[in-house]
Amino acid sequence: MYDQAEILTIMQEWRCSSKAYAKFHLFFCCICALASLLCGLAVLTRQGDGESLVACIFALIGSFIFFTLYKNKRHNIKQVRFTPEAVYIEGLKLDMSYLKSVDYITTLRNINKDVIAIELSMTFFPNRLCHDHVHFYMEFGKYILFSNTDNYDYQTRFINVLQLLAKDRREQLKKQPNKDAISKTLVSGQQA
Repeated sequence: MYDQAEILTIMQEWRCSSKAYAKFHLFFCCICALASLLCGLAVLTRQGDGESLVACIFALIGSFIFFTLYKNKRHNIKQVRFTPEAVYIEGLKLDMSYLKSVDYITTLRNINKDVIAIELSMTFFPNRLCHDHVHFYMEFGKYILFSNTDNYDYQTRFINVLQLLAKDRREQLKKQPNKDAISKTLVSGQQA
C-alpha cells in the first residue's frame, strides 16, 4: 500500500496537540488567580468594598475550576509521538508491535465550526507498560498549530498507516531469530 518514504512523508503531517489544549485551561487559571490577587489586595488595603470581596471569591473559584480542568485534561489526554518502530506516550517508549487499534472519538471545532483537532484513542495488546486506552488530540495538515483539518482523510492517512506500521513491525519481529531476547527488551520498557 505505502512504501517507507511515503509513510515518512505522511507522518510529517501529524501533530499531537494534547498539551496545547490543556494549556488553555492553565492560561485561564492564571488569569483568574491574578484577578483574585488584585481584588484581594484591594480588600486588604481597604480601597475596595464588598464588591471587591465578591469578585475575589468568584475569581478564586474560577481559578480552582480551571486548574481542576487542566489537571483532568493532562491526566486523561496524553501527548503522543510516532515513529515507524515505536509509539511514545508522555516520554514512555512502547514498541509499535503492541498497537492493537486506533479509534476515532470526537472532533474539536472552533467558533466558526471548523475542525481544529481530532480526539483519538489507542488500544494496545497486553504489555507491562500500558494497560488502558490512551486518548490524545491530533492535528493534521501543513500548518503548525490549530490548523483547519476539515478535508484531511485521517482514516486513510493516519489510522490505516499506524495499523500498517504495527502489522509490519509484528511481522518483522516474527522473522528475527532471537524472539525471546527481543520480546524481553520490548516488554521491559525503555524511557525515551
